[in-house]
Amino acid sequence: MRNGETSTALRIDEGQCVGCAICADICPEVALTMGPDDLRPTWLADRCTLCGECVVECPTAAITLNSEVPAPAP
Repeated sequence: MRNGETSTALRIDEGQCVGCAICADICPEVALTMGPDDLRPTWLADRCTLCGECVVECPTAAITLNSEVPAPAP
């Protein structure tokens, strides 16, 4: 998934995201990335297993998962 695209499986609310990079730091699949000049994380859907670690750890609750969307095949 390219920067700026959205998905119904994972959503990052840019109004709530403070760019702390905790999600990128804790993601076990490196599916959320932040470069040194990025203000918000980029989600790489092809790497994401929808484990939910980013949702749990986000201090501002800016990340949500849509449980109705099936997880990608391993």
